[in-house]
Amino acid sequence: MKRLNWFRGAAVVVVAVVGLGVAAASLPDDEYQRYGSLEHTIQHRIRWIYERVHDDPAPIDVALVGSSRFGAGVSGPRLEDGLRRLGQPVAVVNFSLPENGRDLNWVLVDQMLPLKVPRLLIIGVIEKPGRYGHPAYKYAAPNTAVVDPGYFGNINYLKNLIYLPYRQMRLFAARFFPDRFDLPRAFDPSRYPGSNLETTGTTRTGDNILLARDTVVPRARIEALVAKYRAGLNPPILPQRLADIEFGDERTYVRRIVALAYVH
Repeated sequence: MKRLNWFRGAAVVVVAVVGLGVAAASLPDDEYQRYGSLEHTIQHRIRWIYERVHDDPAPIDVALVGSSRFGAGVSGPRLEDGLRRLGQPVAVVNFSLPENGRDLNWVLVDQMLPLKVPRLLIIGVIEKPGRYGHPAYKYAAPNTAVVDPGYFGNINYLKNLIYLPYRQMRLFAARFFPDRFDLPRAFDPSRYPGSNLETTGTTRTGDNILLARDTVVPRARIEALVAKYRAGLNPPILPQRLADIEFGDERTYVRRIVALAYVH
């Protein structure tokens, strides 16, 4: 009888915790504040991306999404200038962000396509697809997207889901006390850096040194850094037929991006 009561009490606690978590995760938030919640991190460009899509009337004819390597390797303004000299006056915007993760690329494209509909969407790739989602996904993605695992074998799913109730409670409170959380609710034109924000003026090498974009690096040093990078790469672990599981983030969300492009 005592054991039965113990199990019953434990079950009540578990149900209560899960119920409160679900209720907290379902709280509404202010989308602008959600995209501004990473303002003081290396992912601070997410707020600018949201503003560029929602608050800037300038068109987007060519959009680029990808990781920081894509951002450091491709200059939106330079590409725009080159196309203009070829007789193609188009607006080019590089929406790349530090770190890998196609799930966040998909979230950003989903924000952009209904409003801007670029003529060309370029997805930056590297020599190997990623195995994991983007670490900023749990901060910026809508709560319904965080609840959706996306694919079987999503290693980040549980920690993203566990964080969601806290995130929603914080964002819900920030709607009423934006100054307390340093999360303004309205677009401020005086703070907006412009329609074509250069992705980065510097790039970080494999030995953690910052270089200006125009720095000329000796060939021997480049080869040494490439060798060091390749030595840290992990080859595929699962057979090719299971690549959709091992590289689920890459394959699932690129397919979703393509599906969005067809819709819009």
